[in-house]
Amino acid sequence: MTVVIAVPGSDKQAHELAARLGATLLVPEVRQFPDGELYVRIDGDVKGSDVVIVGSLHHPGAGSESRLLHVGPGNRFLLIAFLAGTARDLGARSVGLVAPYLSYLRQD
Repeated sequence: MTVVIAVPGSDKQAHELAARLGATLLVPEVRQFPDGELYVRIDGDVKGSDVVIVGSLHHPGAGSESRLLHVGPGNRFLLIAFLAGTARDLGARSVGLVAPYLSYLRQD
């Protein structure tokens, strides 16, 4: 079984991928504490599943519908790492990433 997890701000891409794969789509609970630390919770069964995390590392613009408007590329990377670790802790067979944009790859 394949499970697609949507990083906040990448919900549309995650939904489209899950539909094409015939996979279950999960939207994690993600909160940012006043000090900037992140809380991540995956509500759904991923045990024994192949998990695909869909999330871009770009900083969402002011018009974004992202639930985490103040999370820059560095913290978005941490968010994805926390989601991957949580999926593994919950028994996922494998964890992969689909990232339409990767920060810090420019050479200028």
